[in-house]
Amino acid sequence: MIRITVALVLLVAVWMSVSVLSGGMIHRIVGRELSGRSDSEWALDRLQLAVKLDSRNPDIHALVAKLQPPEESLSTYRLLTQLIPRDGLVWANLFARKLQLGRLDEEARQALDSALKLAPYEPLVQETLIGSASPRWLMLDPATKQKIIEMAVRALESKSHYRKSEIRQLLVNRGLMWPVCASPRVVDHAFCGRYRH
Repeated sequence: MIRITVALVLLVAVWMSVSVLSGGMIHRIVGRELSGRSDSEWALDRLQLAVKLDSRNPDIHALVAKLQPPEESLSTYRLLTQLIPRDGLVWANLFARKLQLGRLDEEARQALDSALKLAPYEPLVQETLIGSASPRWLMLDPATKQKIIEMAVRALESKSHYRKSEIRQLLVNRGLMWPVCASPRVVDHAFCGRYRH
C-alpha cells in the first residue's frame, strides 16, 4: 500500500513538473515576443519541445500554429479542433488560415459553420471571421458571404457593447459596411450612419 501511495505521489509530481516546465516555457516565449525581441525560429523550437512535454495542451499548439508557415499550420489547427472541439475561436482560426491560403473548400465551410454555431456572439470569433473574409471577399460564394454578413449584423445589433466599436471599425476599414447595411436582416439601422441605403 505504501509503494502504491509513493508511486502515485511520484506520478503526480512528474505530471506537475511537466506542466510547470511547459507553462514556464510558454511564459518565456510570450514574454520574449511581447518585448519585441521575437525570434520565431527560436520560439518555434522551444514550443516544439513544449509539445513533446505536454502534447495535449491546446495553448501550446495554438502558439505553434501562429508561428508556423500557413501551410504547416493547417495540421496544427486541425489538431486543435480535435483537442478543443467546442471552442469557436479554434474553428474560426482554421477558417481564416484556409482563406489565407485561398482554399474555400468543404473543410473551410465546415469550420465557418462550426465557429458560428459554437460562438455566434463571441467578439474575437467575429473579428477573426470578418478579418479573414474581407481580403478574400471576391472569392467567397454567396452563401458564405451571407453568413459573414448575418454574423456582422448580429454583432452590431447586439445589446453588448464589448468590442462593438472595434467590430464596426473593422467592417468600415475592410469595406464591408455597405453589404452589411444593405442586408435585409438589419433591424436597427442606427449603426449604419452614412452607409445606410
